[in-house]
Amino acid sequence: MAKLKLEIHQNAYEVFEIKEKISLGRELANDIILLDGIISRTHALVYRDEDKYIVEDLNSSNGVYINGEKVLVHTLEDNDVIQIGKTVLSFSLDKMEDPQVIIDLVAVPLEGFSSKRMIEAPDVLFRFPSETEIMEQVYEIAQEKFDILDGLTGLEKGKLFNILHEAVGNAQRHGHKYESNLPIEFRYLVKPDKLIMEITDQGDGFNYHSELRDKEGISAVEAARKRYLEGGIGGLGIILMLACVDELEYNSLGNQITLTKRFHKEESPSPALV
Repeated sequence: MAKLKLEIHQNAYEVFEIKEKISLGRELANDIILLDGIISRTHALVYRDEDKYIVEDLNSSNGVYINGEKVLVHTLEDNDVIQIGKTVLSFSLDKMEDPQVIIDLVAVPLEGFSSKRMIEAPDVLFRFPSETEIMEQVYEIAQEKFDILDGLTGLEKGKLFNILHEAVGNAQRHGHKYESNLPIEFRYLVKPDKLIMEITDQGDGFNYHSELRDKEGISAVEAARKRYLEGGIGGLGIILMLACVDELEYNSLGNQITLTKRFHKEESPSPALV
């Protein structure tokens, strides 16, 4: 999946999938609206041309820059940095294949699947109803998957379990409003250098912009205290997630969150002193 990533908070990104084309500019009709006075109303277009992705300057006043160089038309490569006015986006060719294993607990109860396969498979998509009892079963499997994971400390694994619980719980509470018939999807994908967890609900989306803006510069404890004083509960979610992972991504609708945690690199042994 080709996508544009717009950083909306440190290590937090809004992700736009490029299906055919995406327009960028100040006008509200654009797919990505950039409220910057030096950006033109219709500033640039990113589009697919067979197996290539092209960015084109639409006769803007201040141009389009790729990796610091001004361009009119440019074929994008993975990790290219696009600058439009003061806004910086990155282009990503995320080559995620279809899941190796699909555990559909909407169609078949947990007992119908091999526990060994669920736990040991590095790439699993769990699909399950928004029912607390079934969610707890998924959490137990996830805990076992964390336990056999290399490259992370026990404390880090515990934190990942907590934010998975938070993300799936948010899908049940806020995304589905406790409608148990609506399925939640949780993909657990281990790559050589990182763990990716992707949680998707069927709701109308989440206003992560305002949540991030409200919690700018405060800790998880301060966020929870602020929410409590306002008469609510919670307030830990996003801040907790950002503290535990290296990268957090929301899709543009706000009903899918992707959490990425990189593994520790093995350090080469120090040379012996002679």
